Amino acid sequence: MFFGELLCMGAYFVQYGYRRYKWSKQKNPGVYGILIQEEPKLPRFNPFVFLPPAICDIIGTSVMYIGLNLTTASSYQMLRGALIVCTGLLSIFMVAAKIPGFKWMGMLLVVMGLVVVGVTDILCGDHVEHSKQDIIVGDVLCVVAQVFVALQLVLEQKYMAKYDVEPLFAVGLEGAHER
Repeated sequence: MFFGELLCMGAYFVQYGYRRYKWSKQKNPGVYGILIQEEPKLPRFNPFVFLPPAICDIIGTSVMYIGLNLTTASSYQMLRGALIVCTGLLSIFMVAAKIPGFKWMGMLLVVMGLVVVGVTDILCGDHVEHSKQDIIVGDVLCVVAQVFVALQLVLEQKYMAKYDVEPLFAVGLEGAHER
């Protein structure tokens, strides 16, 4: 996954080179002698700004993997839905997002579904491969991992708005920090 993110950096530079080439070949000014496009420029900011989201990505991925090894695959997949709730709540506090009522209702339904999954694992948790305690710990780790992934997403949203960075470049920077 991290290598794929790093490849986005290469794709960004190919796209950037193409835009610069196209801009340099554009000798025909637009209406009233004004060029249609501005000269493409690389973003000027500290690339280590995207280090915290990259760290959150590494932690979230690692904790999810441990949780997956301790719980059932079906519980793991369903508990990943906690990301919706975590992202919504963190975005309220970190980027002052306003969440409409229908989204609150959706998050409430997600929480109810997560409770059903958790209670089912507690009541019927004995499995051939894992003990009940392992399954519960795995479930908790899956939800904790979603908090880190939500933090990553909210930090990315905050930084991309603040620094006006193209998404492909931001993903490439994260991949560069994670390798």
